[in-house]
Amino acid sequence: MNIYKYYYKDEVLKEIAEFSRNRWVAVHCERKMRDGRYLLLRYESGRPITFSKASDIKLFLIKHSHLKPRTFYASCNIYKRLLSREDALNYTENVIARTPTWDIDSKINWWKYTLEAARLIVDTLEKEGVVKSVYLKWSGNGVHVHIHEKAFSQEILAKISVFNATYAIVEYITRKVHNKILELNKRYSINMKVENLMDPQRVFTVPLSLHRELEVSCVVFKPEDIDSFDIEWTDPQNYRHSKDWRVYVEGEADDLAWRAYRAVGEYPGTIEKRRVAAVGEEISLAKSGEATHKEIASFLKSLRLCVNPTLLDIKKGFKNSREALNFLENVLSMYALAEIDYSKTIYLIEYVLNAVIPFQGLQKNEEKLLSEIYRTVLSLLREKREREDIKKWLLSHGPPRKRLRTLDEFL
Repeated sequence: MNIYKYYYKDEVLKEIAEFSRNRWVAVHCERKMRDGRYLLLRYESGRPITFSKASDIKLFLIKHSHLKPRTFYASCNIYKRLLSREDALNYTENVIARTPTWDIDSKINWWKYTLEAARLIVDTLEKEGVVKSVYLKWSGNGVHVHIHEKAFSQEILAKISVFNATYAIVEYITRKVHNKILELNKRYSINMKVENLMDPQRVFTVPLSLHRELEVSCVVFKPEDIDSFDIEWTDPQNYRHSKDWRVYVEGEADDLAWRAYRAVGEYPGTIEKRRVAAVGEEISLAKSGEATHKEIASFLKSLRLCVNPTLLDIKKGFKNSREALNFLENVLSMYALAEIDYSKTIYLIEYVLNAVIPFQGLQKNEEKLLSEIYRTVLSLLREKREREDIKKWLLSHGPPRKRLRTLDEFL
């Protein structure tokens, strides 16, 4: 299909622009990186990508036509201002609202079963008193269930904070439907998941965007449309889309927010502006701002063979630089111990280098050093491809170590 012809439709441009307003935008392109992943754009000329009107999108499509932009995402965060990288990562002072979202991870050929899962969430929300502010989006392979961000009063957000309120609601409802989702999976021999992905940097597909691979439009529909929904509604050439994602009742979600907060507690992650490390865990550059060979060598020598390596969930980023180095050590150890193959090892390290480290809100010098450490390890891997060579290299830095399990893993 002609992507530009699709995106130049007035309705498509208007829906994407209005939904994206005051959100941090990300764009998947058809152009791929060396490892085969689609190129993801989040910054333009050093500033977060934002859209506020249709002409912004047209200009973006023209300017980046060589990359073939295809899929548009927007943050669940609503910002006061988005003029700089610091604005985008200033979660405590600059995020004024968030869109609670349940991500039903499924497959397009399971679409009828996916709607059953969506019905479970919607019915549970209705029992909790949230009805008119709810809308759904077909995301491509699954469904996103949303509560409009303005369904929360300023009073409730002032008392328990926007991060606590939105995370707790999604977690509270997810727990309530968990067993019923398992029953659906068992009944239909499928493997759907409903996840709470309300971390600070979360993005989701915007209304009427195309999916990054499927010929599918991200159409919105309301709870009353679930029973009549047909997958043909997502056909980009003849889509059926509701503009009622704009509908909300202020304060409708307040009572649920209180109940959820009391049951779930505070958001478990960090929401401060991301720094690279805690006290005693910093990695820092020389005063020149450039990473010296001596500094890089020092950190490389801290990497040893871990006899029980476990990979962190890098979707949420790293809490500090020590976690980033631990991740690198664990990847190398898993390769040395034949737990992952060479291509997977390269992929994981390149992914963190290109898709995680640049978005952690690090100071430029700190980001530069961490990136240089990762690049040096990639060069080493390409030079010493054999597992035994990597194992010997790790052991040359000291005896093997055993990783201690965290409290989260025990629970």
